[in-house]
Amino acid sequence: MLSKSVCRQFACTILLTVSLSSAVIADTPTLSASPPTSDFVGEAFCFDAGLTNSGTPGFGPYHQIITQPDFTLSSADFLGLGLTPISVGTFALPSNQLIDPISGQTVTGPTGGELNVVRYPIGSVVAGQPSLDMTLCMDVDTNAVIDVLQSGAFEIVPVYEFGDTAVGTNGPTFGTRTGFDFTPMVIRYSISDVTAEMENPPGPAWVWNIDVFADIASNKTVTPVDFTADRASCECSIRRSCCILWHLHELPRYK
Repeated sequence: MLSKSVCRQFACTILLTVSLSSAVIADTPTLSASPPTSDFVGEAFCFDAGLTNSGTPGFGPYHQIITQPDFTLSSADFLGLGLTPISVGTFALPSNQLIDPISGQTVTGPTGGELNVVRYPIGSVVAGQPSLDMTLCMDVDTNAVIDVLQSGAFEIVPVYEFGDTAVGTNGPTFGTRTGFDFTPMVIRYSISDVTAEMENPPGPAWVWNIDVFADIASNKTVTPVDFTADRASCECSIRRSCCILWHLHELPRYK
């Protein structure tokens, strides 16, 4: 027969075990991405969409990618391996909803926008392992309105198809849906001080040359190419207090 002190010790051990078990953190897919905030109409831009895990292992990682009408997912790859995006369809009124074929869950998106899903060629993700960086490339529609910010131009959701078990016992696990703003553009200017070592005497009596480059979308024509800047902006750009001679160059661009 067990004594009362032994029984009390045994009970404490059971309670401690239960308490520790209940503190286990659930699997959580987390997105990391820094896409460009602007680029040319009629061209593509690429960026890495990383996925990391915290908590218990997650199984069957993939991304949901929701795009506005002016953006189209054109390709995806992982460590140089080409991946095949699944084009689910176009969001349409009245519901603006599509069914994710991997998770079976409903996804809501913008009218005229698209839903794509892209699987990683990875079975599971554990906490602490390096980020799984999937490179995504998107086309910007040639008729997109230029110089107008599009809020939530595209959104990404990291997902575990099977959740926290290899056979999907508890269903899929979804990370946070993250939107990214983007401004379509036609022309981009850059300034270069062409003097040796960027060294010049100070003061408005001294004049030197800088080059201004106009980078133009490959499928657009800009005529004439103008660059307007007052003296204050010039001083801010090159950190000089002087007069400046502008030389404007148009950069040829090739697809």
